[in-house]
Amino acid sequence: MLIRLCISSHSLATACALILAAGSASAQNNVTFIDGGYAEICEAVAKTLDEPSRQVITGSRLGISPLEVCTLAIEAPENNREQRAGSYNNRAVLKFDLMDFDGALADLDSAIVEQPTLGQAHANRGYVLAAQKRWQDAIAAFDEAFKLGTDEPARVHFNRGIVHEELGHTREAYFDYLKASELAPEWDQPKSELTRFTVRR
Repeated sequence: MLIRLCISSHSLATACALILAAGSASAQNNVTFIDGGYAEICEAVAKTLDEPSRQVITGSRLGISPLEVCTLAIEAPENNREQRAGSYNNRAVLKFDLMDFDGALADLDSAIVEQPTLGQAHANRGYVLAAQKRWQDAIAAFDEAFKLGTDEPARVHFNRGIVHEELGHTREAYFDYLKASELAPEWDQPKSELTRFTVRR
């Protein structure tokens, strides 16, 4: 399974992790036992970054960092290229959370080498490139994500809208925010951005 990232503000390329599901270490100090290999643990850890109740993931190897878990998943000889691509992608999420944008980008590039059609890795590249203010490169990455397919097209449209706005592409930004609003009508942020635009017929 694959994780995605986002940019949180249209005016600043402020990076945020937007995670799929629950768990990792917090004050509640819950413990989750994971059946499966390091790839599954890497995925589970990467999913926990924005959850208010983080859980400690434990198993046969204790006391190693989430990054080390993902590295073990990448290096595990029994994993196929698709699994390695997913683990590179998930390790990129962890690096992004640590604001190691260069490291995250390197892992996403490795994920794409392993699985070139992995649309979510291209979307994540777009988020990292936007965080680095590499606007044109971010647009190209988002476009490739749309071409290949992405897990959350609304969020990719929204973040591409941010980048278009940074580039002064007002019309393109408006239509990306509009599409994000149509795809995720329960999500308030695209609607909020749309209020700043005046449409002349």
